[in-house]
Amino acid sequence: MHREPFVAAGLVDMLGRQDDFTLAPSPAPAGRQDGLAPSGTDVVVADYEAALALLAIAQGQRGRHAGSARVLILSGRETESEIRHAFACGAHGYHILGGTSDQLFEGVRSVHRGVRYVCPVAACRLADSMTGRGLTGRESDVLRLVTEGCCNKTVARRLAIAPDTVKTHMKAIFQKLEANNRTEAAAVAERRGLFKQPGARL
Repeated sequence: MHREPFVAAGLVDMLGRQDDFTLAPSPAPAGRQDGLAPSGTDVVVADYEAALALLAIAQGQRGRHAGSARVLILSGRETESEIRHAFACGAHGYHILGGTSDQLFEGVRSVHRGVRYVCPVAACRLADSMTGRGLTGRESDVLRLVTEGCCNKTVARRLAIAPDTVKTHMKAIFQKLEANNRTEAAAVAERRGLFKQPGARL
């Protein structure tokens, strides 16, 4: 189930060519009032929004007639926060658009076996996020303003702190994000999705 028709059609064609896959009707709400996967479905491949909606519905129906299908997300969303959010919501696999079809097939088979799957690109995103320490709340505030283009004096004024304190925070931010300057720090923040709401539409 994917909101992009061409992607959805390509998925049906690719997955349908695999001898060990049997395709079931899409569990999209338009086709099923409860939004759940058809009974007997083992793996659902869905885009980010559809997957989270499906997982939320399944969680709400838990204990009654919820399906047991595992969800593999196929999406262009690739920030650390979005990937972590997806797994926190109950996803079993994550594949970023742009990967190979063989990787997608591997993901489907892994999820079917009950093994969580993360494609190489998503794995790199998660690994990158583990190389440094997390930012403190104040450091996040400083970095957010810096990425908006604020100079140290403006950051200090808006946060009601001394300019020297801003410099101290920036030094810590550079170390934690392994960045050499503001531009690099902003790029790392963007790549990791530090300031995005995981469920926000891109």
